[in-house]
Amino acid sequence: MGVPDDRRHFLRFALEAEVQIDNAQGTYPAQLLDISLNGALVTLPPGCPRLEGGPARLAIHLPESDVVITMEGRVAHHDTNVLGYHCEHIDLASISHLKRLVELNLGDGSELERELSELVAAHSS
Repeated sequence: MGVPDDRRHFLRFALEAEVQIDNAQGTYPAQLLDISLNGALVTLPPGCPRLEGGPARLAIHLPESDVVITMEGRVAHHDTNVLGYHCEHIDLASISHLKRLVELNLGDGSELERELSELVAAHSS
């Protein structure tokens, strides 16, 4: 049973990958902790400045491949060295790779379809 005030509609799954965050403050390396169709959770290196909710681009470099998933969005929260990121736009190639990762990790096609429907609804309002 989930936490009653948990507003997440998208299942997250753990994935190790290198990440690059670009925003108005600069470019920062990070490590991916988990990812969903709607965002990501990353750890930042010690000494990284606090990144606030302005526009940011996440480039997720999938391990052992040349694939990079790129998301445009905002920092949802930044606690110590952990940053939550909300995706507002993702290109077709990136969503195709992310959809495949979700398929592999969820193992349930109906759950993936539900999440894709929610994603479309969220971005069309």
